[in-house]
Amino acid sequence: PNPAVYGALGGALHHAGSICLGAAIIPWVRLIRVFNWVEDEAVPNEEAACCAQDASGCVAASVNKLCACVGKICSGITAKRKSCCTPACCGTSPEPRTESLFSAGCAYRYSKNAYNDVIIRSQHFLQASQRAFLLINKYDSTKTYLL
Repeated sequence: PNPAVYGALGGALHHAGSICLGAAIIPWVRLIRVFNWVEDEAVPNEEAACCAQDASGCVAASVNKLCACVGKICSGITAKRKSCCTPACCGTSPEPRTESLFSAGCAYRYSKNAYNDVIIRSQHFLQASQRAFLLINKYDSTKTYLL
């Protein structure tokens, strides 16, 4: 009479193909998401400052100007790379209505959030990932935390 045990057994018996398909897709698109995150969060931008803004002195002002200069160069390189070298499947623009495996924004479409929909609605992983992606993109608060 333990619901968790029955749910795990039902998932293993009836949804094994979807679980395996998700396990095959998710690690590869996670690499793309991690690269995008590192590029967006770790690379400095024009507002970069190494020293505190209220720090006085010639050295602090020089270091901040140097950081801002490096940030401007990095921002230009990142913008250029995103405009010419990003495949449609690696972009963050969602196209969840398409059935193609490599539609625009698929790096954010295929995530472990689809497993919940696989179990609850008894859907295949591809349809469940599309529904989970639509639900996440429907609200701004979930986009900031999950994408």
